[in-house]
Amino acid sequence: MMGKHLDVQQYKQQIVDFFDNNLTEKAKADLLQDVSENSFLSGIFENEKNVRSFIKSQVKRPKISPAFLKSITDKIKIDNPHGIY
Repeated sequence: MMGKHLDVQQYKQQIVDFFDNNLTEKAKADLLQDVSENSFLSGIFENEKNVRSFIKSQVKRPKISPAFLKSITDKIKIDNPHGIY
């Protein structure tokens, strides 16, 4: 298990980081190894995976109209006349 013992909250954070693609390749491999060896962690991992899958498939993002987008970019240009973002 990753050479160190993490508490549940730390594992949960690592699982979130895994799905957010915020782990190194080694940390990903270590986490996947831990998940495969521990049914409790596997459950947490699968739950996070399912929640994210549900959100991607069921939650629809509202469409942004071109006029709204233009108003935002125009406002940025007005608030930032030198073009520095």
